[in-house]
Amino acid sequence: MTPAELKKANLDHFKRLLDRTSDPDERRRIEALVAEERLKAEVAYPNSQSKPPS
Repeated sequence: MTPAELKKANLDHFKRLLDRTSDPDERRRIEALVAEERLKAEVAYPNSQSKPPS
């Protein structure tokens, strides 16, 4: 996955968690994670693409 794909996957995961909970404290916690994830620069994500052997 590229850093942009990883960021999108994380945001999608958090949105699915929000869809499943109605607990106000849990929703606030997840919403804070979403906000933090949106602000994160792509350089914060490892590049998980396979590299050919040298």
